[in-house]
Amino acid sequence: MKDLKYLFFSLALFLSACGGETGGADPTHTIVYDEARVKDFAELMTDRGIREEYVLLRSDDGATDFSRIEKAIVRGDRIYLQATRGRERDLFVFGRDGRGIGQVGRRGQGPREYLQVTDFDVTPSGDIYFLDGQRDRLFRYDADLAYIDDRPFTYDASTIQAVDGGFLFGLTAWNELDYAGVEVIRTDTALNVVDTSLAYDGLFDNAYWISGYIFIRTADGISYNQPIDNRVYLFDSSGTLRDSLEFDFGSRNVPDAYKTDVERNLPEFESLCALRDYVAVTPRYIQGAFLKGRKTVPFVYDRRSNTFYEAAEQEEYANPMLIGYSDTLSIAYYEPGMDTSALPDSVQAFLEKEDFVLCLRNIY
Repeated sequence: MKDLKYLFFSLALFLSACGGETGGADPTHTIVYDEARVKDFAELMTDRGIREEYVLLRSDDGATDFSRIEKAIVRGDRIYLQATRGRERDLFVFGRDGRGIGQVGRRGQGPREYLQVTDFDVTPSGDIYFLDGQRDRLFRYDADLAYIDDRPFTYDASTIQAVDGGFLFGLTAWNELDYAGVEVIRTDTALNVVDTSLAYDGLFDNAYWISGYIFIRTADGISYNQPIDNRVYLFDSSGTLRDSLEFDFGSRNVPDAYKTDVERNLPEFESLCALRDYVAVTPRYIQGAFLKGRKTVPFVYDRRSNTFYEAAEQEEYANPMLIGYSDTLSIAYYEPGMDTSALPDSVQAFLEKEDFVLCLRNIY
C-alpha cells in the first residue's frame, strides 16, 4: 500500500440532495440537536470504558493493495473492505490479524467479470454478494472467495443488504428502469421484487452528492439513511420497514428549496447541518456523521443521556474516524498523515511505514 496515495476531492463535487422520502409514517422519535449535550469523542472512551482493537493491515504480495477505504464489514475472523485503487472500486478480504487474504472477483468485461464494485454485503454463513452498478448485475462468491454465480437486475441500484429470504436494494434517484421513483425494494433470493418501501419526493439534485449512503446492519436490525434527508429508517432482519427517527438541527436544517439546486445555494451550506455517509442505530447509541458547514463531524449519540460525543471537524469529504458499523462493532481507520498522537506507539510506528490501521470498538 506504500505507493498508493490517498485521493482527495473537493467537497463541492460531492454535495447533493439525492435522497428524499414520502412513504412511511412520521418518525417515532426526534433528536433535537440544540437540546442535547455535546462532549468530546474521547470522553466516550473514558465515560464508558470502551476497549479498542487495532488491526494493522498488511498486503505482503500487493494483491490487496488499495488507496482508500469506503466500507468495512467484520464477520468473525475476517474483515471485508470495499476500497479504491486509483479510480476503481474493488472488494478485499483481510484476516482479523491484518493479513491480506485476497481480492473478490476479477475486473473486466468478460464472463464472471465485473466493471465496478458498487456495494456489497456478507451473510452470516460467509457468502459474499456485491453489486456491479455499471453492468446491473449481482455477483455471489463463497467464503473461500470462489465464484458461484451472477445475475442481472432490471433497476438502477446503488446499495444492497442481504436479509432473511432475500435482499434489500437501495435504488438511485435517477433510476429510469423498473421501479422508477421508488427508493427501497425488497426481493426474494431469485431477485423477484416482494415489496417496495419509501418513495422519492423530488427534493434532490442529481448533479451533486453530499455523500454516499449504505444499509448498516446492527445486532438489532438494519438502518438506512440517504442524505440530505435527516430521517433514518429502521428495517427488521427480514427487510420490513418498522420505524424511523429524525435528526433536527433547527435553524440549520437544509431548506427544501436548496435541495433541488445545490450549486446555486452552495454558499448557504456554510451555516447548515445535515446527516451524511451512514447512520447506525442501536438501543443505546446512534453513530454516524453530519455536515457542519462544509466540514464533517463524526459522532456517537448516547440515547439515554441525550449526549453527542463528537470528533474533531474534518476538512476532507471522507470520514476516516468512523467509516462503518458491523453488528456491534464500530469501525474506524487511520492512515499516514492523520493525527496519530493518541494511538499506541506500535500503531504509530506501523503507520510511519505508510500503511493502514483499522480500529474496532464495541459501541453497542
